[in-house]
Amino acid sequence: MYKRRARILFVATDPADVACAQAAIGACGARWAEAAADARDTPIDLVVTLDDDAARGLPAIAVPHKHWPIGAPRAEDIRQRVAGLVGGMRLLAAMDKSPPPVR
Repeated sequence: MYKRRARILFVATDPADVACAQAAIGACGARWAEAAADARDTPIDLVVTLDDDAARGLPAIAVPHKHWPIGAPRAEDIRQRVAGLVGGMRLLAAMDKSPPPVR
């Protein structure tokens, strides 16, 4: 199903939230996804905004967008949402019996 790891761009007004999401992808989903540092450095598969201000400030884009209004405690909520995203990717791959993507 997946030919390569998904490239996800996390956007937030607080850089600590972005760093937390990037670290969570590295910790639980490195075989399935990678956090993009910038929209200019690589094609993006998904943009995830982590707060309302970031969602409002996002220009119109031709990339799938998800909005995660993060609650408290922020870091734990971000980690749980990233784990859910990666779990969904694993589930979809298991349904068609495909392995993780090649790096």
